[in-house]
Amino acid sequence: IGPFFRVAGTAFAALAVLLLLITSANVTNLLMARAASREREVSLRAALGAGRGRLVRQLLTESVVLALLASAVAMPIAILALRSFERGMAGSTQIATLRPDFSLDSRLLGIALLLTLAAGIVSGLAPALMAARADLNLALKAGGRGASGELRAWFRSMLVVGQVALSLMLLVSGGLFVRSLDR
Repeated sequence: IGPFFRVAGTAFAALAVLLLLITSANVTNLLMARAASREREVSLRAALGAGRGRLVRQLLTESVVLALLASAVAMPIAILALRSFERGMAGSTQIATLRPDFSLDSRLLGIALLLTLAAGIVSGLAPALMAARADLNLALKAGGRGASGELRAWFRSMLVVGQVALSLMLLVSGGLFVRSLDR
């Protein structure tokens, strides 16, 4: 494979990781909002004797299952996109002479699965820890209205700021990448 395809492959991988970070921040924010609405349920479970570790495991399991379901939907889409990309390259005479191998082998799918698991754990960790640390008295007295504290609001705000910054970086990087491919 020529140096162009090595650089292009590295750039695609970097853009994919950036997209994964944006998506993980978005999912973390959504999981935190969900944890805030479930604060009374988690507090009730804790009051009935569930330990902090058990609560964290339950919430982490939910986020990992969500990540695996998203991966199960994304993998066929990636395979279809790759086949479409290969068909589009077949018509190009410049690229056809080099014929780079763009294929999804078991090693690449394994790496994608590991990244999915890591993203699910990282995305679910902060909401799970914050939900498990909730003040039982305050949450039970709030009557399900959500007694989220300043730390949770600050963390969610920082996630939104990070998402916007990463999205802008992805947009600029993608534009520069397309421009350099055109040249």
